[in-house]
Amino acid sequence: MKNYFTRIVLTIIVCCCCLTATNTFAFSKEEFNRKLSSAVSSRTISKPEFLSFGSPVSITGVATPPTCWNGSNASLNITVTGGTAPYSYLWSTGQTTVDISGLVAGNYTVTVTDVSGLIGVNSFNVPNAVQITGYVNCNQICFGQCTGIVDLTLITGSGPFSYHWNNGASTEDLSGVCAGIYVVTVTDVNGCTKLFASQVTSLPGMTLTTTVTNLTCNGICNGAIDLSVSGSSTPFIFTYAWNNGATTQDLTGLCAGTYSVTVTDFYGCSATISTLVIQPSLINLSLTPNTIPCFGSCTGTVDATISGGTPPYTFTWSNAATTEDISGVCAGSYSLTVTDANSCTASLATSVTQPTAALSATIAVTVVTCDSICNGTIDLTAIGGTAPYTFLWNNGSGSEDLSELCVGTYCVTVTDANGCTTTSCGTITQTVPPVISLTNVNLICFGICSGSISVNLVSGAAIASYIWSNGETTEVLNNLCSGTYCVTATDINGCTASACIEITQPTLLSATTTYTDATCNGTCDGTIGVTATGGTPPYSYSWDNGGTDAALTGLCAGIYTVTVYDANQCSVIATDTVDQPTVLS
Repeated sequence: MKNYFTRIVLTIIVCCCCLTATNTFAFSKEEFNRKLSSAVSSRTISKPEFLSFGSPVSITGVATPPTCWNGSNASLNITVTGGTAPYSYLWSTGQTTVDISGLVAGNYTVTVTDVSGLIGVNSFNVPNAVQITGYVNCNQICFGQCTGIVDLTLITGSGPFSYHWNNGASTEDLSGVCAGIYVVTVTDVNGCTKLFASQVTSLPGMTLTTTVTNLTCNGICNGAIDLSVSGSSTPFIFTYAWNNGATTQDLTGLCAGTYSVTVTDFYGCSATISTLVIQPSLINLSLTPNTIPCFGSCTGTVDATISGGTPPYTFTWSNAATTEDISGVCAGSYSLTVTDANSCTASLATSVTQPTAALSATIAVTVVTCDSICNGTIDLTAIGGTAPYTFLWNNGSGSEDLSELCVGTYCVTVTDANGCTTTSCGTITQTVPPVISLTNVNLICFGICSGSISVNLVSGAAIASYIWSNGETTEVLNNLCSGTYCVTATDINGCTASACIEITQPTLLSATTTYTDATCNGTCDGTIGVTATGGTPPYSYSWDNGGTDAALTGLCAGIYTVTVYDANQCSVIATDTVDQPTVLS
């Protein structure tokens, strides 16, 4: 009995296995035992026999995956052949329809039973939809900058895709974004969506502070900037780029101006700060001198006006004064050096002036002329000081010059525009009448007008003009003939003097000859002589035959001429003839 049962079991197993292999049935162990027990209990087995199940129930199916990953709209559609219709269906989900839908991805088993109770079982796998997978990378940005990049990389999914970021962008990737959380909804071609989120973080911000040392004096480049950096992240390594080209953290020796620095940390993040280095205003110094009113008086002042720099000020004058202003100074140059609280200095020089010369008055007088009337004058010349001038004479006159003055002393006080005064006096005297003499040169030869007369001033004022009796007006007369000449000389004061003088001449020079003829014709024993009178003795003689005596002897017959000269070289010519007897026949 035991062996018989076993045979039956093996036969059923083999058949069942064949059915399973042929119809792709898949029985569970429990189901197989159940079916086997049912088959054994419903039959009376008297001998070994092969169980007959009819044509097998065959199940094929088509699985439609969900539209989206883990979606619930998948379906299974099966086709049953074999067995004997109608069929009944029992799915592992409990559904009893031929096809099922509204499924999620997974394994589903269907049991199909035909009308005769023949059973077919098959399992189906509903694959999941392609999942949208990927990852997001983002960079770390510098504080306060919007340079973030969000890089979305999709690994799986059904493209093409569309993107919707929470900042409104619709691109796959983001750039130029600030720090923050960025969420993108990726939608595939099926309308399935997947959220990806990423956070763009920023490094701690850098804080730059500066401590400024301003310039102590205008134009002196001794300013400094001490730069402090806080924030950022380790390692705290920074580079510095100043707008003046410096690359150090701190600056010294700065002139006034605006200095900006860009500090860059290890991560390339940067911060910029601008700092103003100021300088005191320039010490403005002006000097206002006054003009000394009267030459030589030390009444000058210099008024100093100071602004700018850093008060209080100290003062050092070239005359050793230490006050802001100086007074009671003489004419000259004065310089002031002003030093402020920072020892900055400014210097300026000025001059205290005075009139170019002392006020003075010069008097030129004209004396009363020889006729003793009051016709004297005073010509006053004021110089120096500061014009215009006023005048006050001791005779009460207020004019500059005086006229119609009698003999006497006249004094004037001259006052200039500054009230400076000077006094000058002049004395009017009576002129001395002129006294003249005449010097003459008489004629040297009778009848030759070679005389001259000159006027000599013996005393008195200079002669201004002459009038001669012959109408001439010169001081000296020349080429005068003999006669009496008178002159009236008038001096510069109008006074006159007169004098006369005679121009004389020698008597007329004359020559008288005497002769004796030759005694015989052809003999040379004649004589001739000349007698001179008039002129100016002694006389000299010049004969045409070369003789120089008053008388000639041993003369042959002929004409003889003699020139007689007196002491002044006046001359006269005489001619005479020495005859001879006729020849004896």
